[in-house]
Amino acid sequence: MKLYEFFSVASVKDHDPHLDQDTSSSKEEKENLANDVFWFILDHDKLHKTHFLPIAQEVYNGSKKGTIDRKEYTECWMPMVESGCMEFYKKQKMSGSPRKIFSKEFCENLCQRLADKHIDEIIKGEYKLGL
Repeated sequence: MKLYEFFSVASVKDHDPHLDQDTSSSKEEKENLANDVFWFILDHDKLHKTHFLPIAQEVYNGSKKGTIDRKEYTECWMPMVESGCMEFYKKQKMSGSPRKIFSKEFCENLCQRLADKHIDEIIKGEYKLGL
């Protein structure tokens, strides 16, 4: 009898690559993690001061000049997302490699969500940006 038979499959997934299949429960866990990190980033004041406000200023100025590129705008969220993921990782005292937990695809999806949520509000001038 193997030792992992005494434990749940979830605790063994990290050690057995054959058990790391993308099941519906793991998809749900990834979605929950993405939602948790998304709202963590939105509620984090330091991230907003250091990352969000400069991005918003750049987008607002670009929209006034008519030079805004949505793809470029989406990519400029990456430093905020990466910082937010690391802050979340530390605060939640997570284990495992942050690069595996917060994959490139995971971060790109968060960037897209942030861009979709804020671009129209920024262009309309709904944020006080020190103008």
